Amino acid sequence: MQRLHSTNMRKTVGMASLALLLASFLVAFVPLPRAAPAQSSMTLLIDGDVNRPLNLTYNELYSYPMVSEVAELRCVDGYPDVTYNWTGIPLFYLLTLAGIKPDAYKIETICSDGYTSDLFMEEALNTTTILALEANGTTLPQLAYGPEGPNRLVVPDKYGYKWASGIQEIKVVTTDYKGEYESGGYSDEADVPGLDTVPTLTPPLQGLDVSYGNQTFEVDAFTNASITVSSFNPYQKTMNLNVTVPAGTSGFADIILQQNFLGKPYNITLDGNPISALEGDTNTTSYLYLTFGEGSHTLSLSAAQFEQIPETFLYYPLLLVLALLLITTKSLTRRKTRVPKKPTTIPPSLPAQKGSAAPFPPPSRTNQV
Repeated sequence: MQRLHSTNMRKTVGMASLALLLASFLVAFVPLPRAAPAQSSMTLLIDGDVNRPLNLTYNELYSYPMVSEVAELRCVDGYPDVTYNWTGIPLFYLLTLAGIKPDAYKIETICSDGYTSDLFMEEALNTTTILALEANGTTLPQLAYGPEGPNRLVVPDKYGYKWASGIQEIKVVTTDYKGEYESGGYSDEADVPGLDTVPTLTPPLQGLDVSYGNQTFEVDAFTNASITVSSFNPYQKTMNLNVTVPAGTSGFADIILQQNFLGKPYNITLDGNPISALEGDTNTTSYLYLTFGEGSHTLSLSAAQFEQIPETFLYYPLLLVLALLLITTKSLTRRKTRVPKKPTTIPPSLPAQKGSAAPFPPPSRTNQV
C-alpha cells in the first residue's frame, strides 16, 4: 500500500513537472495574442505651425494605416543596439492631416517622462520616419532608455536620442529649437557613421512616373488603392490618374508632389466633380490627402505652375508655328499688292529752232571729264 502510494506520488509529480515544462515552452515560443496596451488612455497632440491641430487617442492612432520596416536603434551612450521590425504610421501622413505650413522648420517631441528632442522637418517628412506602435508584431518593448510605449519615433540612420518614446506632443516649430541632448552639445543631425541603409517599407509607397520629353518626374503615393498615371498635359499643367479601390473598402491616398514639377495651388476633380484635399506644404513639397469610395475613378489634378520647364519652352512649338504662318502671310500679301512698274520712255529730241533755246541745255564744260 505504501509502495502504491509512492508510485502515485511520483506520477503526480512527473505530470506536474511536464505541465510546468509545457507552460514554459508556450510562454517562450508561442506569440501572445495582440492586446491593447495599458497606456491606451494616453493621447498624442500634434500642434504648433499647422492648420489643423490634432489630439489623437491611442485607439484612433491604431486605426490609421500603417507600414512596417526593419531598422536598427543605436544609442550614442553605449547601450546595446537593437533591431526590430517596427510597425507604425508614417509621420508625414500625420503631418499631412495636421496641415503643416511652408515655414515649418522642425518638430519638437515632448515625452511623458519630460524628455524632449527635435527633428528637422526634412527628416520628419522622410517616408521611412514612422511613429511606431508595435515591434516584432507585438506592443513596444521596454528598452534601457525611454518610457515603455505606447509609441516610439523610428528615425533610421539616426542615433537613439532622436527616437523619442512615450510621445505626448509633437509641436511643429519655425525656430531652431534644440532638445535635451541637442542643447547639451550632441549633434543635431545625429547621423550614425556607416549606417546609411534605407529600410524597405511594407507595403511600399506607389511610385508614379510622369514622363515629359527627356525628363521623368516621380510622384509618390501612400495609399490602399491602385493608382496609375493615364495622361499628363503640360500645357494645361494637368495630371490624370486612374484610381481603383477594392470592393467593400474606403480608399485613401496621401500624394506627394514636388513643387519643381507641379506647383500649388491645385484644382482637383474626381470623376469630373471638384473635390478638396487636406493639404500640407513645405517650401519644396506638397502633400495632398484624398479619400475615395470603392470602385474605379478618374482623378485629375491641375496645378498653377509647371515650374520644371519654363513657359517659353512649353509654348515654343506653338510660337514657332505662329511665326511661320505670320511670315508666310506677309509674303503673300506683298506679292498681291505689288504694282508692276511702267517702262520709262525718253521723248525724242526736238530740232532746235532759230531764236529758241534747245530743249535740253548742253552740259557745262566744267562737268565734263
